[in-house]
This record gives sequence, structure tokens and C-alpha cells, in this order.
Amino acid sequence: MIHPDLDEWLPAINSFMKEVDLENVEECWQRHDLDELPVKRLGDSVIVAPILAPQFCEVLLDYTRDIPFSPNLEEEPDYRINEWVLGPSDPYFLACLDAAAKAIWPLFNLMYGKAPNSFSSVQFARYGAPGPVGTGWHHDESSEATCTVSLNPGQFAGGGTALRPAGAFSEAVCVPPLAQGWGLLFNGRTTLHRGLPVTDGVRQLLVFWMNHIKEAK
Repeated sequence: MIHPDLDEWLPAINSFMKEVDLENVEECWQRHDLDELPVKRLGDSVIVAPILAPQFCEVLLDYTRDIPFSPNLEEEPDYRINEWVLGPSDPYFLACLDAAAKAIWPLFNLMYGKAPNSFSSVQFARYGAPGPVGTGWHHDESSEATCTVSLNPGQFAGGGTALRPAGAFSEAVCVPPLAQGWGLLFNGRTTLHRGLPVTDGVRQLLVFWMNHIKEAK
């Protein structure tokens, strides 16, 4: 399920996070050869990385063909899209949670020094006709750790994501559609972002909303 380009690095990432402290970051980073990580950093708080194996993405796409997507009417119209929230009755729900915990959580730990440990939502998202456009600027209020995984690149025109990680009036970072299985990771609660218009076809994503819940002492 996990993208092979990331899977081979997960032992090094997890080992680094166990050993690192504020006094040995550079030395520890070099010892684990993390300069070669297949991760692209866009500014200080946004990264793109391989997340899911393309074969698993194809399995998910096949499953979505029979899903009755619909807009979330609780969201504002200017960023409303067609979606399907996965739950225990979905056959790939647990597989998606497992892949996220193994692949996405370590990357957030590496980027922020704090890993998510809970899910607020896992959903399939569709951009394009027929349905709402959903390209308005917004925050993911229920997600301090958002990851959007590309499922079907090459099957639509346009698309991508714009983000303003430095604030509402900062210069936007525009991320084009990613390769299949690659994900865009950022703090959804604090990062203003929007989907860019799809001009032909339908863009499909798997979206994870996650949080770090402090354990009671």
C-alpha cells in the first residue's frame, strides 16, 4: 500500500526521530543520509512526498466508480466539492488508516516534530463537472495535519493546489497536480489553501484530516 520510494526510507526516518534532539540535528540527519529523502519542501511548512503505491491508488479508483459522491452541504458553497467520507463499512477504510499511520504520520513528525495520532476524516474528493467547483480559499478547521493524495493524474486538465502558508496576504505557492500516489502535506487549520480549477475531466484525491490529541496524564 505504501509507495515504494517512501517505504524504503521509513526505517531511517523513524530511527532519526528516536535519536534526534536539539543538540544533534545536523549530525543525526547526516548519519541517516536523509538528504536523499524523496521529499520536496515548499517553504517551511509544506511538503510533497510519495505516500501510496500506484497499484493501491488504482484499486481505490476502481472502488470509487460505484460511490454516490455528493457535496457536503455543511461547507461554504465557494469551497464545496463532491466527496465521500470513508467509514468502517467501506472495505478499504482500515487499509487507508494503516497506510496513513505508517507513511504520513512519520513525515509530519519529521516536518513539525510532532506526529498526528488521530483521524478526524478520511474522504475521497472529486474536482470537476458535474458538481460544485469548490475553488474558494479556506482552512481545514478540523485538521491540523492535512494530506491530499493524488489518485488519477493525467485524466484531467487544470487542477492543482494553491496555498498561502505564510498568511492570508502572503504570496501563494501553487502546486501542480502530483504524480499518482504522491501527497501534499500541510497544516490545514493554519494554512489558507484552495483547489485550482479543473478545466476538463475529473480530478480525484484521497484526503486525510488528522490531529495530535494529547494523552491525559
